[in-house]
Amino acid sequence: MSRGALTLYLDTPENTEVAGGVALPFTQGNLTEQLQTTLALSPEQQSTYRLAAKQRVRERYSWDAVTDAYETLLTGLARR
Repeated sequence: MSRGALTLYLDTPENTEVAGGVALPFTQGNLTEQLQTTLALSPEQQSTYRLAAKQRVRERYSWDAVTDAYETLLTGLARR
């Protein structure tokens, strides 16, 4: 996702949280169908997913975002 790849992910709660609507889910029973659907997306639709995925990773999973979240968590715990 951080490289702007159009991403398919196994539909689990954890993966869904990370994907945040900017990647395409598949289940164990529909991977072939989801691949066909994904390949049929227009270039504009693919670009929309790719750009949104890069933005999501930049905002939520960059080093700064992760360390800020840990700092907030640890500060909150220290105040208890």
